[in-house]
Amino acid sequence: MRKIFISLIVGIFLLSIISAADVEVNSYANVKIGDCVTLKQTCASCSYVSFSLSYPNSTLIFSDEVGTNTGGAMWTYEFCDTNILGRYDVGGHGDLEGTDTGFSILWFDVTSTGAGASMFFLILLTSIAFIFFIASLFVAEEFFVYISGICFLIGGVYLMMNGLNILNDTNTRYLAFIYLGIGMLFSIGAYIYNLYSNREEEEY
Repeated sequence: MRKIFISLIVGIFLLSIISAADVEVNSYANVKIGDCVTLKQTCASCSYVSFSLSYPNSTLIFSDEVGTNTGGAMWTYEFCDTNILGRYDVGGHGDLEGTDTGFSILWFDVTSTGAGASMFFLILLTSIAFIFFIASLFVAEEFFVYISGICFLIGGVYLMMNGLNILNDTNTRYLAFIYLGIGMLFSIGAYIYNLYSNREEEEY
């Protein structure tokens, strides 16, 4: 029972690391495919601000589209042709203090759900799971299988919620079910093996 408790603690620890680290620094919020996004730039001394935008394959969508001043220093431009998944780069320029000046490149990610997810953490969890599982083949210790199972379970929940990178559809859910199935198999199998081993020790 102590090993199961330790396994749960490790699982919570791994999940907390993922939750804390899965925040990509992005210029805009992620956008759901097909939805509109409002491009923004601030320039208090500008009499105009123009925007440019590129698709994920670096194809230029438009350049020098004049933005609308929405009051004060804020300039905006609404873009709705978000039908390709991936990162969109936003550029622009304006007459900052009377001098035509380019702005820093910003970006936003178009995903299937409007949420972002990184493959790094899934790869990390899967790697940890396999390391502990392989270790269990050489060391007669069901605790390693517990850890492996918990990693797969966390990976399955992560896939179910966030998908794979920018994709979250039926295929990623099938993959999530596979992860959850393997995690349950390992965890329950290790638990049963632990009970069986304890009974044998009590008999002796």
